Amino acid sequence: MKTKIDLENWKRKEHYAFFKDFDEPFHGVSVRMNMTRFFQQAHQYAWHKSSRYFHKCMQAVNAIESFRLRMEGNQVYLYDRIDFGMTVLRDNRTYGYSYTEYSDDYNVFASRMKEAFNQVKKSDQLRGRSSVHMIHGSVLPWIDFNGLSHARHYRREDSCPKITFGKITQVHQEYFMPLSIHVHHCLVDGIDVGAFINRYQELLDEV
Repeated sequence: MKTKIDLENWKRKEHYAFFKDFDEPFHGVSVRMNMTRFFQQAHQYAWHKSSRYFHKCMQAVNAIESFRLRMEGNQVYLYDRIDFGMTVLRDNRTYGYSYTEYSDDYNVFASRMKEAFNQVKKSDQLRGRSSVHMIHGSVLPWIDFNGLSHARHYRREDSCPKITFGKITQVHQEYFMPLSIHVHHCLVDGIDVGAFINRYQELLDEV
């Protein structure tokens, strides 16, 4: 499930030591994902759009090794699998946090996600199951944002990537979606964020 990193011989030893005591060690970017090819496929195969692009995002997350690293106390671990956490809006305009175990199989993932979302919608609790080996996901389908920040409790240990999906808009014959990615600098650099974005775009464009 997870492998302990030998910090003394880790290539990121100095980077880890430098950033671990920062008051705000997270850094992030907002980008626009091209959803045109994805929409063409979604219409053709009648996919549920959000569950499908959530799954493709998690495929990209699990493909990037640094996105599977987590800090636990004074140790760092590499997880074999990262799961999906997502906010779920209820009919009363409150929301709760859901947890979905990741699967490479889209149908399995979508079924698990639907069940997790339904559980949150029936509940009045903010927080449910959680884990360090997950992403903190949220969706703002009303906002075509070009920047985003997060509320964070600095005294609480947290090294989970935070990914936010925005409003999909049409520009001429193309579709775009804003995406915000925030990651812990002890574990993830800009080159890794770039690799994640590129992989996610490749997956969205796949036939």
